[in-house]
Amino acid sequence: EIYIEKMLPLKNGYPMCFPQPAQDLPIEYRRKGVSIGDVGVITRSGGFDFLFNVLLPAQHPINLPACLPNEFDPVSLPMLRTTSHTSADPGDSKFTSLRVDSDLDMNTRCDIHEDAGAILSLPHGASDIDMANEWHWKQYIMKHALHWYRYARDNCGRDLDRHSLYFITGCMKSKTWGIATFNTSMRNRNSELVIGKSGDIYKPSYVWKRSGGASCRSGPYPDAGLASENEMQDNTNNQCLFLRDLKLHCRRRCGIIYGILPV
Repeated sequence: EIYIEKMLPLKNGYPMCFPQPAQDLPIEYRRKGVSIGDVGVITRSGGFDFLFNVLLPAQHPINLPACLPNEFDPVSLPMLRTTSHTSADPGDSKFTSLRVDSDLDMNTRCDIHEDAGAILSLPHGASDIDMANEWHWKQYIMKHALHWYRYARDNCGRDLDRHSLYFITGCMKSKTWGIATFNTSMRNRNSELVIGKSGDIYKPSYVWKRSGGASCRSGPYPDAGLASENEMQDNTNNQCLFLRDLKLHCRRRCGIIYGILPV
């Protein structure tokens, strides 16, 4: 995946190819999107497959659809300390060696003169939040990781031989986004990418109006479940662009032995 390859060197975390929360998740989750304390899997398509959040009670609507592990223990949680900041202003782009310009209407233009590249356009900017006391949480995770692993594999049916389990420690999120990737086989030489307002209520509020032969997508698509919550939807950064996490790497030796590897 060109997008992941080109975005990883920016060191913002693991890039999400599909930032929008899955439509089949509880509406309470879709309102906020990925959060610190989420446990889940990164899918082959580049999205986050949410299973549960350890910071919230088992009876919370986000966790209710799941039959959580018996060892689910939010009572003994360490205190959570976080840091947050604005990571991108409206109209900014996270890009790789590309010339990008934005106007006052947050339309973004990018001239392509490379053989391969990727661009993440952020019409409404983006914000970061991270766990500040990660060391305290590693002790908690080591106590419970094996139970989470078994739950994800045995109860939820996730193939953890092919995918790792992740505990989210931070993320970058936005309200809107546009992603474009290109290589020599898919672009027109010296072409231009343009993203701007769509004006179509059935499409994302910003769309690629000129693709230059690149592979382009934008989001979020309208969420029918949030249609009656326009004010909340319009003011919430719930689209996850980058994940920061601890990977729960489990080795088998006379059963399952777990270790924690930061990614």
